[in-house]
Amino acid sequence: MIPSKLPVRSDPIDDESFMGYVLRMFEANHMGGIQWLSRVFDRQKIHHLSLQHIPDIAYIFDAHIVNAPELCIFSCQESGHTIFSAYGHVIKRSFLLRFRHPQVCTMCLDENHFIRKSWDFSMMTNCPFHGLQLIDRCGSCLKPLSWDRPGVCQCECGYDIRRSQQLEINEETAVFAAWLQERICPDCEWLLDAGNYRQVLSLLDNLSTDGALRVIWATGIKKCPEDQVDVGTGAKALSTRRAARCIERSLSRLEEILTRQNIGNIRPLFSETNLRSLLDETECTADQALISQLLLQGKQRENPKSSLLHLNPLSQMRLF
Repeated sequence: MIPSKLPVRSDPIDDESFMGYVLRMFEANHMGGIQWLSRVFDRQKIHHLSLQHIPDIAYIFDAHIVNAPELCIFSCQESGHTIFSAYGHVIKRSFLLRFRHPQVCTMCLDENHFIRKSWDFSMMTNCPFHGLQLIDRCGSCLKPLSWDRPGVCQCECGYDIRRSQQLEINEETAVFAAWLQERICPDCEWLLDAGNYRQVLSLLDNLSTDGALRVIWATGIKKCPEDQVDVGTGAKALSTRRAARCIERSLSRLEEILTRQNIGNIRPLFSETNLRSLLDETECTADQALISQLLLQGKQRENPKSSLLHLNPLSQMRLF
């Protein structure tokens, strides 16, 4: 089906999620949600849109698309494996992205009426602009939010999701949200005040985005050494609250390693299998260096007095 241009037309807003842009524009045109596109793309139902859909979307809304690959999230093949490009960032695990069930900040929606790119990352759990935890469920029907809803601020049950209650956040999730927002949208650098976690976040600065998110996930996912976790592609995206707890544990553990020098006690709390899979896959030398240190691999086993000092120019303390 050849799409028709809709009367209300606009370009995407800077920092706007691609799915959020489509939803916002269909709401502006009183289309009742995005499912009208199922006829355009000959699909039974639309769950998520990708790179191949951008030309038709641009035509419908008369949008000027300059760099399409950095506008959306799409999958591609690399050495027989599926990887993802998320707004220009290579992500190698689907559980680091939220495809069908978005999360939002109710205050951002109230003030700006658009959905941010960074909310599409499962480890983005807080709004760095308002200091509140994002929500991923409707405050009325309690179902996970979906892209299949009438508008940006409305759940499919009809409830205004801006009325949903958001929780206050703690320092760990606040500083990581600001760090990730800056990584996804560099214009937001002014948000980051790392506080007590300046040294920890400096360890992440030179990592790939995929590497940084997977290190946080692998070092925070386990509550105790006995916990069993899904490995690799078998894992699912965490709910916003579970991801927030994961980030809290990860930053606290990494900070304790840097300041109290007790990696031997902390390392059993890491998901070693996930760290090793990242080490095998990454081509980023900074990823490899940090993960090798966390695993005490190779020369580190022979020299237990090695530290993360050379990886972190801000740290003046040895680990062992």
